[in-house]
Amino acid sequence: TFWYENGQKKMEGVCRNDKLLGEWTYYNNKGSIKKVIKADIKKELETEIKAEVQEQAKEHLEVKKAAAEKAAAEKAAAEKAAAEKAAAEKAAAEQVKAESEKTEAVARTKAAAEKVVAEKTAKRTKHMILAGATLIIIFLVYWVRRSKSLGKK
Repeated sequence: TFWYENGQKKMEGVCRNDKLLGEWTYYNNKGSIKKVIKADIKKELETEIKAEVQEQAKEHLEVKKAAAEKAAAEKAAAEKAAAEKAAAEKAAAEQVKAESEKTEAVARTKAAAEKVVAEKTAKRTKHMILAGATLIIIFLVYWVRRSKSLGKK
C-alpha cells in the first residue's frame, strides 16, 4: 500500500519479486478509485506503473527537499532577525549608557561650578567681614582720638 502525503491511499495491491500480482487499485488524492488493473496485464503496463511509482517517489523527495530548504531559509531568517534584534538592543543599551555618562558628567561639572561659586562667595564674605571690621576699627580709633581731643579743649 502506498499513500499520498495528505493521508489518502494512493495504490494498493500485492507485489512479489518486483512483479505485480493480483488486483491493484489506484486512487486519486481525494480517496476515490482512479483505476483497477489485473496481474495478467502485459509487462509494458508493469513498466509504466514502476515509472509512475518512481516519479511519485521522486516528487516526494523533491517535496521533502523543498520543505528542508524552506525550513533552512526560515531558520536563517530567524537567526538574522535575532542577530538584528540583539544588535538593536546592544545599540540601545550603549545609547542609554552614553546618556547616563553624559548626565553624570554634566552633574559633576555642575557640582564643580557650584563649589567654585561657594568658594568665591565665602572668600567675598570673608573679605567683606574683614573690610567691615577694619572700618569699625578705624571708626573706633577715630572716635577715641576725637573724644580725647575734645576732652583736652
